[in-house]
Amino acid sequence: MDEQQMSSSETCAEPFPTPLSEFFKSLTSTEACCNNCKKKLKFSTKASSNLITHLKRCSPNLYAKYITLKENMKKTKVDQSQPPIKSFFQTSSSQRFAPYDATQKALTKALLKSIACDQLPLSIVNSQSFRNLLLTAEPRYVIPGRSTFRNSLIPMVIRQMEEEMRREIARMSNVYLTIDLWTNRNMTSFLGITMHFVDAEWKLRSFVLAVDSFLERHTAENIAEAYDHVIEKFRLTTKVKKVVSDNASSMIKAFQVSLPEFHLHKTGEEINEDNEKELNPDPEQEMSDEGADLNALLTYLPERVSCFAHTQQLCIKDCLQHSDFAKSYVGKQLGKVAKIVNSVRKSVNASSYLQRKKITLRAQNVTRWNSQLVMLQSVLKDHEEVNAALTLIQSREKITNQDYLALSELVSVLMPFKEAMQQVEGQNIVTSSCICPVVLGLLKAMDQLKNSDLHYCQKLTANLKNSVSKRLLPFVNSPDNRLASLLDPRFKNSWIEDDFDKEEAICLLKTHVASRLGQDDEESCSTEDETPAKKPNLFNFMAEGLKRKRTRNSIIEVDGYLGEEILHFDEDPLMYWKKKSEEFPTLAALAKDYLGLTATSAPSERIFSIAGNFYTARRNLLGPETFRTLMFIKCNPAVFEQVKI
Repeated sequence: MDEQQMSSSETCAEPFPTPLSEFFKSLTSTEACCNNCKKKLKFSTKASSNLITHLKRCSPNLYAKYITLKENMKKTKVDQSQPPIKSFFQTSSSQRFAPYDATQKALTKALLKSIACDQLPLSIVNSQSFRNLLLTAEPRYVIPGRSTFRNSLIPMVIRQMEEEMRREIARMSNVYLTIDLWTNRNMTSFLGITMHFVDAEWKLRSFVLAVDSFLERHTAENIAEAYDHVIEKFRLTTKVKKVVSDNASSMIKAFQVSLPEFHLHKTGEEINEDNEKELNPDPEQEMSDEGADLNALLTYLPERVSCFAHTQQLCIKDCLQHSDFAKSYVGKQLGKVAKIVNSVRKSVNASSYLQRKKITLRAQNVTRWNSQLVMLQSVLKDHEEVNAALTLIQSREKITNQDYLALSELVSVLMPFKEAMQQVEGQNIVTSSCICPVVLGLLKAMDQLKNSDLHYCQKLTANLKNSVSKRLLPFVNSPDNRLASLLDPRFKNSWIEDDFDKEEAICLLKTHVASRLGQDDEESCSTEDETPAKKPNLFNFMAEGLKRKRTRNSIIEVDGYLGEEILHFDEDPLMYWKKKSEEFPTLAALAKDYLGLTATSAPSERIFSIAGNFYTARRNLLGPETFRTLMFIKCNPAVFEQVKI
């Protein structure tokens, strides 16, 4: 019985941890015997400290041997176990890049640029697969986390970029701005402001100054306040010459001059003195003080000009939405084409058929007239195949030969306006000088179409001409637009047909050249070489002939410039002025001022097209500040390259 119990207890005994089995013998599951002193001790497999303490007291040499065996077992276990995945990618801390290492900074800057320019979420830096990719390429790189980017790196980069912009702005005399408002899918509004100028290298450049959240109502007062905040931030108060915006009433009103009551800031004693003199005020002094304040205000108040593209949009929209056009045959066919496109795009069979034929139909956008033109062109290009697709879905609508002729005529009427848009909506190219030639070209095109054999669009053409004269012709009467066209070597005065108007335009140019030289306007317009009266001997100490010499120089500059051949249209007018800046210095300075203006507010609209890619369905919770900073980096790549991380 005892032997059975003993065998049973030995069977139940659990083995020691391997190092202790060298020094103790297991008697039961809770009792062991020391091999050195034969003393019985209680123990537990979960808590063997009692045995270790006994070994330490009984024999220090055996305890030292136990420690050595334990360390060797740990090393053997690590070597035999499966290594962690980090061991394949990470190196020891001594082999990592230091925080201020040049390669570490360059990689972090490149990573931030990729996140902003490729519109990636900041959380990608916490993705294990993405981190593994970077560490495979460079194991020594220490990847910053999402919080580091958002709370430290990006704010530091934005501060440096804004300071770099302020330094660049300090070197400028005149700049032009565009401004627009945009609302994302979460109904959060943003104010976009872009700046445009010609730099010292005669390159047309632009900055995105703001893509700020706009939480207030879209009133003129709130827009003006947000605009003033951006202007003060970048120290642009005395440098903005014009602001281009759309024709929204709030935008127009935001830049209109309201004449407030100007009050001087006075102390209490001065107010009491004024109260005593209230019965005998000095009106002349009051008018002079208020006049000084008003002149200071008006000196720096920029002129708001309407976006040429928006105004042209209104021209065409007025005519296409007119009741006469809607009732006409071609107007009805335009609506018919829109229905056909919608029907085909909703049908799997019809869409598949057109895809096999490599035909794509474009749907119209009610807010853009040119989308209707693109829709017409896509249908008319392969109208027979479109009819075949309509047959597949058993549609009664078809494009007849008469429909084709009427719609083709409509396309020919709208094509000049499409070409006009292409000339004035370019990015980082001179567009302000194109306004006058474009408007006169549209009027000429409407006259030619009106005199041609139009069968369906005769009245539409007449209405378009009247609308262009009403809405776009005022752009031609603007002195700044006329000067821009005159200073563009691709146009000069070739866009003016009437001789009297041509002489008037040349006189305008000479007047501004003379104004730059500080001379009288009337004298600058005179081309006669009059002999000056003899000066008395008493006045011989005065400088002689300086004013008239400048007059002759200004006339020589203008006549020399206009006498040269006109550039080809594909040549860059700014490069022309860079080469001619020494030969025509005053004209070159004028050209730098007037050719920097953009004809449309398209630049500020483009940044919101980019913004739409940030606010996707999967990123609709993107914070306004994170969005602003990433957009600021993406839209100002040249400034970002100058930043040091």
